[in-house]
Amino acid sequence: MKLHLLLDHDGYLPSFAVITEGKKHEVRVAPQTQFTPGTILVFDRGYTDYGVVQELAVPQRRGVLRDQVIFFHKLAQSGIDAYFRRIEFYDEEHDRVLVFLTSQ
Repeated sequence: MKLHLLLDHDGYLPSFAVITEGKKHEVRVAPQTQFTPGTILVFDRGYTDYGVVQELAVPQRRGVLRDQVIFFHKLAQSGIDAYFRRIEFYDEEHDRVLVFLTSQ
């Protein structure tokens, strides 16, 4: 079972929810939803069909490994704006690489 949920961040209440079988891909549910500007999407690793559009200069900050503009093909097929920033960061304290995706 999987819960697809959209929160209203002004009131911190759900504004849209769909429960599907666990194998249902988020990209199949996304077209049913209206995303207003400023909406933040959180999803799992199932969206690995992206292409790197641009490599950006890495700021001279400790830990930042990579800064890219990427394009998600499956999201674009659903009519969703599919350009994101992908930033890799090395967490020295825990010896791990974290990857952040943002449309902001």
